[in-house]
Amino acid sequence: MQQFIYRFLFFPFFYLISLIPLRIMYLFSDCFYFVTYYLIGYRKKVVLDNLHRSFPEKSPKEIKAIARKHYRFFTDSLFETLKKLSISEKELRRRVEIEHYAEMYQLYKDKHSIIVVMGHYGSWELGGARIGLEEGHPLVCIYKPLHNKMMDQLFLYIRTRFRGEVVATKNTPRVMLANRNRETAIVFLADQTPLLLSNSHWVKFLNQDTPVYRGTAQLAQKFDYPVVYAVVRRPKRGHYKVSFEVLTMDPKSLSDLEISRRHTRRLEEDIIAQPELWMWTHRRWKRAHQKPKDVQAVV
Repeated sequence: MQQFIYRFLFFPFFYLISLIPLRIMYLFSDCFYFVTYYLIGYRKKVVLDNLHRSFPEKSPKEIKAIARKHYRFFTDSLFETLKKLSISEKELRRRVEIEHYAEMYQLYKDKHSIIVVMGHYGSWELGGARIGLEEGHPLVCIYKPLHNKMMDQLFLYIRTRFRGEVVATKNTPRVMLANRNRETAIVFLADQTPLLLSNSHWVKFLNQDTPVYRGTAQLAQKFDYPVVYAVVRRPKRGHYKVSFEVLTMDPKSLSDLEISRRHTRRLEEDIIAQPELWMWTHRRWKRAHQKPKDVQAVV
């Protein structure tokens, strides 16, 4: 029954919405922003608390201004993700520009698989799709399956439209081992709260002691994959730029702490530069109180 509902009701409903031109979608997004921020106040307390803790030097007025910009981006990103169900390659290329890709492509030509580290910053959904149009590494995205099975199925379709592959977190090492003879880009969203604090480093991130999952760096070392930081910036509404930066070509020459520190610092720099593009609605620091007293967060 669930598959019937998904195939004949759930998916067609969202697909039809995705056919609406983005310029019209943004009008709906404006209305949804008003409802979400002013009427419902969706996770407003979480957002404002996160911003106050991250930017203690900013005034309440400045914090509220960032929050409003964030909610505008947040509602835009929901409609942009839906648009990915039907967006054409031509429109995707027009709206998302790739920068600094030559080094990435050279790694592919030199038969290097890589680990790509990103954050919940900018439109990682559109950015990932746009990368899939380029010649080079196929993207293998590590993700945590959603509890709602129909939403999970919808997002799997969205994320695999443009040469993308998805792997559940628990299967990551096995899949990487199976793909040792194929050049791939394993993509981690590295700003999620780790489930196991015992396998985390504590890093100063946005003025707060923050657990950072060690597994990303450890897998880079185990498989000897260069580590690349990717970011999706938004110069104006409806348009994005994806850029890349190699953090290390030789992960075995660094500690997993240093690799974790490097990608955390780069994400922090981008958040400070354009804070509204990060997902402030997440409870990032909900487990900060569990930091062992004898552990010092690394700057």
